[in-house]
Amino acid sequence: MKTKVARVVEKLVDENVSFTAYDVTKILRLSGEKIRHGKVRPLVHAAFENDELGVYRRTLITLPGIGSVNVFHLPYEDPNSYQSDWVDDDSKVSAFFPSATDDDDDDDDKNSHDVSSTMVKVRSICLDANSVLGRTFRTTKDGRLNIPTRVCEAVGFGHEVRIGKTSVSVAPSGKIVDGLAIQPPTPANYGQKRLVVDTDGRIRINARTLDDIFNDGNEYKITYDNDSVYVYQD
Repeated sequence: MKTKVARVVEKLVDENVSFTAYDVTKILRLSGEKIRHGKVRPLVHAAFENDELGVYRRTLITLPGIGSVNVFHLPYEDPNSYQSDWVDDDSKVSAFFPSATDDDDDDDDKNSHDVSSTMVKVRSICLDANSVLGRTFRTTKDGRLNIPTRVCEAVGFGHEVRIGKTSVSVAPSGKIVDGLAIQPPTPANYGQKRLVVDTDGRIRINARTLDDIFNDGNEYKITYDNDSVYVYQD
């Protein structure tokens, strides 16, 4: 069940939908699952607390006739505009149903976040070792890497970006290493993993995404050109 909850949450986030944990329960029920909300709710909140919802925020609001509920929403969306009846028509939410091939093996949950297998190779780039913004960037205590606002502004990112696997050739040694390329959305990268830029202008890359590409460590190099940001370890 954990895998199916993760699939629904991931699809809701990908579509920029504001939702509650009970919406996830209702979607699962509409798809044919017989599940108690008490099992779903902690999994949804744990996903948020583990930074699996990207820049989504959790806000407690009061709904008439219902009471207090936590709404998961994008930072630029008003949580009070949330409509609790949007899931009542299964024709509107069928796109969020978990796949029939999903199963209940929790070990499979990580595969839904396997960025290295779902992201296409973007390009190989050659970097001068002196062009890497002058220093190394470290992850936060929860393993997240923040792409600084000044970098995102230099590239000119909008509300969202696409993130893909790439290869980096580091000068002067010419060593080839794995990396991530972050780019504005285009038809060419439509199928890649989507990230939303936070209201403060930063991009947050969670630990699972980093683990899919990099073996270990908490230090990364960040550089950029006129349309992309690159993350790598040398």
